[in-house]
Amino acid sequence: MKRDVVFLRGALVFSTLLYIAVFNWTYFKVIAPAYGFWGLTANPTPWPFILISWVVCIIPSLWMRIKILRPSQIFFLIQYYVIFIPACFVLYNSSRPYIPPENALLVILLMFFGLSIIQAVYYVPLSISFHVRTTSSSFWIVLLSSMAILVGYTIFYFGGNFQIANLEEIYSVRSALAEAVEASGTRFGFYAQMWLAGFFFPFLAAVGVETKRRWLLVLAAGGYLLLFGIGGSKSTLFSLIYFPAIFLWLAHANQYRIPIFALGLCFLLSFGVLMDLIGLTDLAYWYVAVVNFRTFSIPAHLIGQYLDFFSNNPLTYMSHVTGFNILIPSPYDMDIPRMLGMHYYDGPVGLNAGFWAGDGLAGFGPPGIIIMSVVCAVMFWIFDSIAKRCEPRFVIIAATFIATSFGNISLSTTVVSGGLGLLLVAIFALPNKGTLRTAFRI
Repeated sequence: MKRDVVFLRGALVFSTLLYIAVFNWTYFKVIAPAYGFWGLTANPTPWPFILISWVVCIIPSLWMRIKILRPSQIFFLIQYYVIFIPACFVLYNSSRPYIPPENALLVILLMFFGLSIIQAVYYVPLSISFHVRTTSSSFWIVLLSSMAILVGYTIFYFGGNFQIANLEEIYSVRSALAEAVEASGTRFGFYAQMWLAGFFFPFLAAVGVETKRRWLLVLAAGGYLLLFGIGGSKSTLFSLIYFPAIFLWLAHANQYRIPIFALGLCFLLSFGVLMDLIGLTDLAYWYVAVVNFRTFSIPAHLIGQYLDFFSNNPLTYMSHVTGFNILIPSPYDMDIPRMLGMHYYDGPVGLNAGFWAGDGLAGFGPPGIIIMSVVCAVMFWIFDSIAKRCEPRFVIIAATFIATSFGNISLSTTVVSGGLGLLLVAIFALPNKGTLRTAFRI
């Protein structure tokens, strides 16, 4: 048994080292040459700074849990591999704004300590599992009727906006949707689509996998196509790719889930380069734009932009978060992501960032990274405690869409409009008899 643990730990460390190398290779190969106008460049950086980045990037793999036993670990993996590791190198290579290496190093060390706080929560025992007693029929009546209302509202008010657009046309679809929502006089249209994408459709998919009812998977896939046609969001379209990937990963990776997760990210980063090498230049361009640029580089780049902006402008002290703005007056009249977009790109660019930047740096400056890491760790502990009675695979599938947007939105958005709050309520009320009895482990 001890030998197996050592081998598994070695596989985890090796796959992480490979991922760090592949990210750096692909960044300098396809991002820096093409996206310098965005501020993603190749700056000469003294080697001690790069060495420190390599060290702090590999340390978490030396003591993180080697098996996935809690559903929130999917969020931690996103934060570690997709946000933290890229940021440890992108911050040194930013030109919009330029960040001195010593300033970048400070943020990297703060993120490292913040990540350590988050992963330490997996060594804290969970609370005693408790839930509300409901009948199977009442649970499904409430869930399905709520989903039907949201789908009906979306189709009734925004169905005329439906268009299966390519990646160049989706921005006009988004603009048309924004105009339609504004004309409705309420932002409920946005919330309806976010709740459907973040909770209802993934929950249907999780039930379909757990009960082997494939028609539920087809229904969820159709729902995402509907949302893509109406809103033009790439995340709803690509859900048709990453949901099957998550299913296969959970079903076949077994104890090697985390190393395979890292190796899978290596493949995603390398695929665009491989397409270009075999002559698929146009496809490679769009792939790199969506995956290497938007998914892996931009979230890291935004940490530097939020650091720069809020080092020279008033902090929000969370007044930019709905609810807090009632108690704390905001120093800004404009939405924070769009304000930063206007500042750095002189255009209507929405720079939505994850909780280290969007909550931490905007709210409290560099110390906010630690503050929000503590908040995140507590949130993960609560989530895992509520989900303790369920099989992690079921909850992870239900949380898949939330995890994909986790690195791009604030914690409050993740909970309220991103779908995590609804998922917690559903798990809290989920009956352990009937359709989903196999989803429980106690």
